[in-house]
Amino acid sequence: MSDFMIYFLYLVNLISMLNNNFVIKKIYDDKIFYNFVSYEKELYVSSNKGIYKINSTGDLLLFDNSILGPINSVFEKNNYFKVQFEKIPELHPEIFSNSVTDFAYAEDNLIVITRGKLLVYNNLLYSFNPVGSVRSISQNAIGTYGGVYINGNKLIKISYTDGQIKEFNDLIFVCYNGLLSYDNNQETLLYNNDNSIRTKGEYGNISEIYSLNNYNYLVISNNGIYKYNYKLNTFQLIYKTQNKIIPIRNKIKSRIVDRSEFHFIDNKEYISLNVNSNKTEIIENNIDYAINDILESDINGNDFYAISKNQLLHLKRAKDGLKLSAQFVIKSTAHTIADYKNLIFLAGNNGLSIFDKTKQRIIENYIVDEFNSNAVYKDKTSISFGSIHGVYKIDNISDLERKLSFKDFKITEPFRYKYLGVLIFIIIILILFRKKYKKTNITDEQMINNIKRFINKNLDNATLKMIESEFQLDYTEMNNLSKEFKPAKFIKERRIELTKKMLLKGNSISEISNKTGYSETYLVKNKYKFLK
Repeated sequence: MSDFMIYFLYLVNLISMLNNNFVIKKIYDDKIFYNFVSYEKELYVSSNKGIYKINSTGDLLLFDNSILGPINSVFEKNNYFKVQFEKIPELHPEIFSNSVTDFAYAEDNLIVITRGKLLVYNNLLYSFNPVGSVRSISQNAIGTYGGVYINGNKLIKISYTDGQIKEFNDLIFVCYNGLLSYDNNQETLLYNNDNSIRTKGEYGNISEIYSLNNYNYLVISNNGIYKYNYKLNTFQLIYKTQNKIIPIRNKIKSRIVDRSEFHFIDNKEYISLNVNSNKTEIIENNIDYAINDILESDINGNDFYAISKNQLLHLKRAKDGLKLSAQFVIKSTAHTIADYKNLIFLAGNNGLSIFDKTKQRIIENYIVDEFNSNAVYKDKTSISFGSIHGVYKIDNISDLERKLSFKDFKITEPFRYKYLGVLIFIIIILILFRKKYKKTNITDEQMINNIKRFINKNLDNATLKMIESEFQLDYTEMNNLSKEFKPAKFIKERRIELTKKMLLKGNSISEISNKTGYSETYLVKNKYKFLK
């Protein structure tokens, strides 16, 4: 293949990135390739110049140059090999899409044989939409420095936004420093503030809005917190800013609805505002850290993660305020935080990093770009981030979590006892612990039932580590509850059982993936094995 043709294919491939997650990394056309063989978790490919081993980055290493042509599963020449075309995820360039004769997955790589060539694709697990510098994202709208778009239509009355876009059923608000409403395709400037001498800016620069009830809303500006009545178009200042108001993400809506409270950070104070009485309560009056962004991660409101300069802080709420539980260095720094189950996303000027709460590890700059502050939108399965170049969207966060690789993370191996005295000491400790455990009046059978319920509830991402953490059991205790019950085996059997049941019911591959934790590609390739 000529240098020009290779360059052309890469160019076409980069353009196709916008709507397809598979991006070509390498093309091998100096040999004729036939088929793949997997052995002991390693991937091999046959060719007219021998058998090659494929490493995790898609490089070829010569394994055996004495066997030429297609091979079988025991690395013998396959004289009965016939070329058959395979249907796999859509590939680009399209000249290769319909001529695939074999394919395999290796970590984040999709490797295909097409017309005798070997192509290595990288599955990015996210898509990108180049729409310029994005400041805010909602379900049906996007705000940029070059315009605000709702349902694909560019607004006329404002040309940019610095704040958030919020959707409340059919009513949409744009916090562009001022406040604009969009209802029934009609734009209305409720508070005109474009930071010019032409506008008064009496309510400050509005950046955020939350629903209270009926026509009432909570509006955040650099001046403070206002109660806003949409019907009357009136603003009432109920809290004056000391330094900067930082809303505590995740449970804002539920706190307002259930307890009429709005929680935020201002001037190193953790404050609760009663939205009915307008009274404030100081929960923590002297936070030791300069908080840039913060979220609640626990249903009881006692667990927090926050960005402070170049650190990710894990904070726990105690009787006398917030206490530091752990801290982690963010090498690339960050300004915006968001989470989904076990993952925390950290967006900053140098990239998007991802933190795993269980492994307590950070993947630095998973996506390299300059991200805008607070430009994030999350729904039940996906999350989007706005950068100076456009929108990055992760459509299936559960799938991303399963495929993330933390190369420096290792599960500590069990201690190998070398001395009888140490062994006896450990046994005594275990006996004492078990007696204490029995005093909780929870029998082994009850514990097993609790673990089964936990697994069934979290089947899509249940792991032994999660069970150990949830029930405060170590690996040995967990597997000694009963000879008939092994958690790892139970997880596997339940996933297989549920997959088969959903396949027979005609559920989609996407639905099955979300429920069972299997990747869609794995389900497609092994569909008929589940149905046996």
